[in-house]
Amino acid sequence: MRRSFREDKPDPAASDASAMNDARLLLVEDDIVSAHFLLEVLESLPASVVHASTCAEAMGATRKAVFDLWLVDANLPDGTAEALLGQLQTHRDGRTAAIALTADPFPERSDRLLAAGFLEVLAKPLEARRLQDAVRSHLPGEAVEGVPPAPGCIIDVWDDAQALHAAGGNLESVAALRSLFARELPLDHARVLGALRDGNLEELQDTLHRLKASCGFVGARGLLDAVRDLSRDPSSPQRQATFDAACRSTLAGL
Repeated sequence: MRRSFREDKPDPAASDASAMNDARLLLVEDDIVSAHFLLEVLESLPASVVHASTCAEAMGATRKAVFDLWLVDANLPDGTAEALLGQLQTHRDGRTAAIALTADPFPERSDRLLAAGFLEVLAKPLEARRLQDAVRSHLPGEAVEGVPPAPGCIIDVWDDAQALHAAGGNLESVAALRSLFARELPLDHARVLGALRDGNLEELQDTLHRLKASCGFVGARGLLDAVRDLSRDPSSPQRQATFDAACRSTLAGL
């Protein structure tokens, strides 16, 4: 199984020989924390997953390999999921099923994605079981086997219950996600403050959009609320201050 993250991008068309009989999935996701979570869940199906972080990488991957299913984030650095799906379907003659992933919980957004040809829209953050069930339902034939229910392990520190629920009860996955989150959050914090200072609303909303999913996957409930509030009203000094304080508090607790 082949993975690709921002800091380490192997050839997206490569795959392990051991995964030849698994379902072949293309995941298009630019947020590193979300991608890590999604890859862990998808590979546990089992499945062979190729990760692309941009529309261009996704197009390159489909030129070199055939996939059973595409999973595409709604907002990507170089385009939208709707536009990418149109390009992918033209290239593959519309034969591959596709699921959209979005951190925007707005019905109109889901309606546009469904109208573009996505078979289902999944809201991030989502539970591991929900993602697995959706993938199985759209794969041709019996591409993957069932996975036993995740253990119901719940602990009560720093919203660990939410993070464990999203990770299917896997403590190691939670720890790995939070390690990535701790590395990425200072950068996203700086991007948001810089975008607010420069009045760059496009960069601001793009960064906040990615943070919504990341916060949900690691159980950063307080920061998630602050991100959502700032996204709704970026001009509010109070919401800006709340976001800044939430970032600092979250980092201090990691």
